[in-house]
Amino acid sequence: RAKFYLRKNDKNLCKFAMRAPFDIVFLLLPNFSMIALYSALEPLRVANRFAGELFAWRFASPDGDAVTASNGIPVSVSAALPAVGRPNLVIVCSSYDHQYAISWELQSSLRKLDAAGVWLGGLDTGSIVLAEAGVLDGRQATCHWETLSAMREDDPRVSVSDALYEIDGPRLTSSGGTAPLDMMLAWIGSLHGADLATRVADTLVHARHGEAPSSTRIPARTRYGVDDVALL
Repeated sequence: RAKFYLRKNDKNLCKFAMRAPFDIVFLLLPNFSMIALYSALEPLRVANRFAGELFAWRFASPDGDAVTASNGIPVSVSAALPAVGRPNLVIVCSSYDHQYAISWELQSSLRKLDAAGVWLGGLDTGSIVLAEAGVLDGRQATCHWETLSAMREDDPRVSVSDALYEIDGPRLTSSGGTAPLDMMLAWIGSLHGADLATRVADTLVHARHGEAPSSTRIPARTRYGVDDVALL
């Protein structure tokens, strides 16, 4: 089930954000996770296949230059972040070494987007980038399990969970890896109905949709093949 909460102050944002196609900018930071990016993007593509042009997407970077993912593959972008205009949603994609990409200019751009009513998301450590910009204050969020402790310590104004994903009004965060797939399926379902989300999940051969575990790490029972409850 989608954890999709709308607070009183979020409702005006929804009127802006519900216009179709929903314009999404993926902000790529150096060494971003390719699997997280495409786990978020592919559900959008498949949803459009079944339901028309619900979503549109483009890539951006802080300076407009191509960005190399953590697997060494460079990805070209269409614009620098300050030049993307007013999209409906900006999703920060990062992974290793995210701290080196955080700058005053990047934080300022994210705060301006927030002030303009743009929805914001983060994949893997992208949520930490958002938190450092102050745009997750008072929100529920998650990040990759390797950085959970650091995020909790460094960003006490954010309610940090170890869930696969969190959707708190106009904030979408996921723990990385393939978790963005679950997040986007839940989000698509909350916007356009469970039937569409299920069709997308079936097309992507993703059986976990709707039954996502609450934790970002594989349970000990599965990891070690342990059945004795006393040892779990």
